[in-house]
Amino acid sequence: VVLGDNLTKGFMLDAENAFGTTVLCNGKSAKEFIPRVGETVNCLFKDLTLATFTGVEKKDPDQGLQMDEADQFLNQATKAANAVSLIKTMAKIEDQTVEFELTKSEELSFVNFFKNDLGISSDEFAQLLDQADADKKTNTAPSTHTTKIDEAVTEGASTSFKSDFISVNAEDNLIYTPTKVIVTTGVLTDNLSRKVEGVEYYTPSSRGETNEKGEFKFSWGEEIIFGIDTFELGKVRGNKTDFKLSDLGSGHVGRNVERLVQRFGQISGSKIKLPDIVQETFAKYPNVINEIIKLSLSEDTILDLGSTQQSIEGEFLKQFEEGEAQKIDKTITDNISNSSSRSARGNVRLTFRSATKTTADDSTTVLGEVKKLWGITSGWKEVTKFHVFHDAMRVRGSNTGLHKGNARAQSVVYVSNAAFPIMMARNDVNYWIPFGEKAAFDELGLGYITESPSKVIPDNVSINNATFNLPFISIGEIGLGKVMMMGNSRYNSILVCPTGYSWNGAVSDNGTCKNDNDSSDMKHFFQNTFKYLGVDPDASPPKNVGTNIPYVYFKNDDSGMGEKANFVINQSAFNANTVQLESGGFKDLEVSDYPLLVINGFEYRKIANSYSIPMSADVDNATLSEDDIDDLIKYVGSGGNILIMESIAVNTCNSGYGLWDCKLSQWNPEPIGRLLDSAGLAVGHPDTVVLNGSGPKSEVIWGANIRPRSIHTKGVWLIEKYTPFEDKYGIFDDVENPIPSY
Repeated sequence: VVLGDNLTKGFMLDAENAFGTTVLCNGKSAKEFIPRVGETVNCLFKDLTLATFTGVEKKDPDQGLQMDEADQFLNQATKAANAVSLIKTMAKIEDQTVEFELTKSEELSFVNFFKNDLGISSDEFAQLLDQADADKKTNTAPSTHTTKIDEAVTEGASTSFKSDFISVNAEDNLIYTPTKVIVTTGVLTDNLSRKVEGVEYYTPSSRGETNEKGEFKFSWGEEIIFGIDTFELGKVRGNKTDFKLSDLGSGHVGRNVERLVQRFGQISGSKIKLPDIVQETFAKYPNVINEIIKLSLSEDTILDLGSTQQSIEGEFLKQFEEGEAQKIDKTITDNISNSSSRSARGNVRLTFRSATKTTADDSTTVLGEVKKLWGITSGWKEVTKFHVFHDAMRVRGSNTGLHKGNARAQSVVYVSNAAFPIMMARNDVNYWIPFGEKAAFDELGLGYITESPSKVIPDNVSINNATFNLPFISIGEIGLGKVMMMGNSRYNSILVCPTGYSWNGAVSDNGTCKNDNDSSDMKHFFQNTFKYLGVDPDASPPKNVGTNIPYVYFKNDDSGMGEKANFVINQSAFNANTVQLESGGFKDLEVSDYPLLVINGFEYRKIANSYSIPMSADVDNATLSEDDIDDLIKYVGSGGNILIMESIAVNTCNSGYGLWDCKLSQWNPEPIGRLLDSAGLAVGHPDTVVLNGSGPKSEVIWGANIRPRSIHTKGVWLIEKYTPFEDKYGIFDDVENPIPSY
């Protein structure tokens, strides 16, 4: 290529603004770089390619290489305009020079916008950006009236749930964090599913008002603040698509938010609209409006007095009967002529009355839900034992020579009040002893000496001295549906052979299970689970259960995956038809056709060596796309249910093996992490049960002959040592301060 003359200008954002020193073109600062005719120019912001120009053409005087002329923007005017708009929004432009002075979080947002969102329409893209000067918004966003205060963290506290001293904000580490900007459309409604129009919203990436459909835009995971002018209604985390007004505050505060919007809104059919007079009136009281109208005041309550009930009027609605709140109320209500709205305001006290009571029916509480799954409630099948799978692998142990792998129960933490635990394993020093029986160890972990001449009487094991690990089975909610997760992929095999799963299971060519030697407890548990999630095994006709799991593997005496079988849910046990669904097949699923989906988010990790943990998720090979997740969230929100049984967060550094090549897999990995996040669930530590059942706190597999459940040819004595102390009579053992000998 024969190069020609230099251009008179370099890399330009547009006809007026040129890039400065923070952008490099062909390795030189864009401020100093002058391209030559015929050469190829590549301009970068750090590692991000902003523009490439192949074979630079001759320009008129005073013209440079403009952004919209780059190769990647040819014949794509909307994409080019969005790129220019993004840079003008996030970069600093002074004296017609464009410089990037971004924080790390701003840089991440910029890169994600540039890579993923330039192709959307200009209107949609504009809603992602804060195109107005932040100074002009200072007194309009509720978020500007609060000071961010970092939580105090005690020195020595750890965010690990396995540490001895857990930090108060440890749960934050488990919350799903997107690695890219996921633009999401949310809908704001009241408790009667009426769309709310005219409420202002503010996020780090967008701001505006909810439209006639109650819709607003945000980036997944952001904090969303809702308000009316400077009055803050409340805030939520953007981890779902359907939001209720009552979500904006805890308990009665959220219900008061709804009462306020219903009071001042115009109600028409399935919509509530806040008229302009509301914003105009609130704007006359900037900031102080938050003190005039208090959302924290008490609501109407009903006291259950046994044979009668007494209604107690709350303070929230009474505040509009006097003072400045009365003036505001009169100004707004006098200007609202909608009769249905006036009627609604008159009835607003009754909106939540049916949900207010002092004593809850057991069947409506979390405990009532848990009792159903365990068969304690009448009409549900009894479950007395629960099976925990061990890893099918071979490493050297202390007693048998070959250890068959540790117990695997990955924690599934509930990070929302809409989610709750189903199964938590005990982790106290007497964990293997049932309630009501004598303890082997006291609260200090010291063994009771009960042989003569000792007169010690051990305490009974009870709820008062038992402790529990994080749950490894939890249920969350999205709208009208539920998401249940269990922390081990092996549980899928129980759906195929409900009484032949624990060891050396298989399915014959004619579809029958090889073994039938396991108890019916797990069969009953999953029958209860199916019933709870919309597929009653005792009802007819059979219902369809959709799945993206092609095969299950039965554990056997092998360090690999185990015996392979088609994933076909046992018809006689669960009365369900198994329907295979591939990625892309979850769009517009009807709950009536598929009340339940049993899915996994990833392929299984390949077995690399004898230390590899079989059936763990390969987070680099997802079986679901981001579009699938959007479809599944919509499906659950409309009343569908999802059951996930998967081992995702496998950390061999911290699961009892202590290997040199250990690796911590990403917690809550994309894309399924977003589905769990939407349901109020999060994947936690990989082991929430005692690893090998060999005694209290046996965190590793290597030998220790004091384990209470170990088998020995001779008796083992537990010897306790005592701290010596000296007084005027000599040196003695301090029997009040024993030294643990294990």
